[in-house]
Amino acid sequence: MSQGLPDNQENLRWEYRELAFNHRFYVGLRFVIAAFAATFQSALLKFYSDALLATNVPDVLFLGYWFTLGSHPISIAAVGLITTVAIFAMERRNINRIGIVIKRGKEVEFELFLAGGQFSRLESKGFNFFTYTWSLSIIYLAVVAMWIWLLFFNLVAFYERTSS
Repeated sequence: MSQGLPDNQENLRWEYRELAFNHRFYVGLRFVIAAFAATFQSALLKFYSDALLATNVPDVLFLGYWFTLGSHPISIAAVGLITTVAIFAMERRNINRIGIVIKRGKEVEFELFLAGGQFSRLESKGFNFFTYTWSLSIIYLAVVAMWIWLLFFNLVAFYERTSS
């Protein structure tokens, strides 16, 4: 015990510090994931455009087999779609975790009689379209739509080439 506080108060203060750390961690992780997603999707688009032009396309060793990405724009579009959905799922999970941390942070603030603590100031003021979460959701939706369109376009082109 420090400063003569009851054990419960000391435990709550320790938990409050941990909640604050976790909140900062998850918020920071959202930015890291967004940066990774942008970088990865840009690289995939570069591979895709090279595959369509069949230039500067590397051979890839996967499970002991060599694949030429230049002959597989369908595969690149499928990988783009799958990874975008997976990254969006990670984003949604982090949002959920942040919500759990904020909820518990508010409970601890109430128990510690902290008026105006950092978690109570994070209250939502109703529906707001101009937020980081909504912006990222729109971007992920647009990228998913793009990969679906490119996949569909290449599947149709492949079908036309093989059925003639």
